[in-house]
Amino acid sequence: MMKELILAYSSDTLFGIDKLTSQSTENKCPVRDCKEKTEPSGKFLICPKHGLEIHKSTFVYYNGNSREDKKKARLRNLLPFGRDFFAKHILDNPHKAESHRLGSENSEDALTWNIFGGLLYYERLHQVYNQLTGADCSSNQLKLFLWGLKIDFSAQQTETWEPLMKVRKHLEKDIKRFFTEPDIIILGPEHLVCIEAKFTSGNTTVLKGKPDTEGEKPNSREGLIERYIRRNKMWNLPVIKPEELGEKIHSQLLRMLVFTSTIAQLEKREWIVANLISTTQWHKKNNKSRGYDFDDPTPSIPASVRNNFKFISWEYDIYENILKHDSALVELSAYMKNKTANLNKAFKLSDSG
Repeated sequence: MMKELILAYSSDTLFGIDKLTSQSTENKCPVRDCKEKTEPSGKFLICPKHGLEIHKSTFVYYNGNSREDKKKARLRNLLPFGRDFFAKHILDNPHKAESHRLGSENSEDALTWNIFGGLLYYERLHQVYNQLTGADCSSNQLKLFLWGLKIDFSAQQTETWEPLMKVRKHLEKDIKRFFTEPDIIILGPEHLVCIEAKFTSGNTTVLKGKPDTEGEKPNSREGLIERYIRRNKMWNLPVIKPEELGEKIHSQLLRMLVFTSTIAQLEKREWIVANLISTTQWHKKNNKSRGYDFDDPTPSIPASVRNNFKFISWEYDIYENILKHDSALVELSAYMKNKTANLNKAFKLSDSG
């Protein structure tokens, strides 16, 4: 049995809808027709055959309890093209928050890496940039930053982006952890594009009565306005005025608008902030979920920057417009077709069941 466990836990298999069942997985492996007896490991059960940690209606990749085993498990959630680069430069990078969650089926970061890292790898990143900005650039004119880290496959290296670090130092110098971390930044000749990516979660909203905590990003409406708007001395001219903000504030999106506009002024570029969401997942959600909003946030974006904001979807703007008809992107297209969320097909796409 021990030999079998070692073989199973050394697996690098990425599971999709073709191999999974949609039934609740509280006590059973989610792989279709698996009859393997599950085994306890801490709070959860493990399938020794497929190397999965079983949660209710979802799973986490599991290769064992050692540091190296945990790293390998997280890498299983990534497509093969970028695993080595990710393992060397991003996994456990101190500038990447919460990389321990990468092995979860519903990981937003794994999805972001697989698609946007893949678009860079296959030299198609310009299709996102051009679609959002109206420009006509080629991929070699663009730079990609994921979570503030420059992704450079040709040089086989990454580094933090200095303009982001400069704005963090000004606006968040007393924050001790979880700095503002833009999911996706695409830097082009004339535009700076920042994308806040969502998968199964909604946009965070300010909760009434939730106090701010010293050393952390503010939670309150007044705290957000004070820190990111009134105290922002890096703006040449203020981009957003406090009186423009209504009662409904999307905290992450507001920070993205502030950071992107501030960096764009420093870098002398036009700018766009896009909110990338899954229409499939958002249609399943209760719009009254506490602290999260699953509606189009555009009406709550300050009028002065609404033309700089785009509300886009994985299904249409990424798959339909970019991946679907490009033979060079077949790996990414197949991934989106096969991707699951909570053991169900993640994306309702035009050419898949």
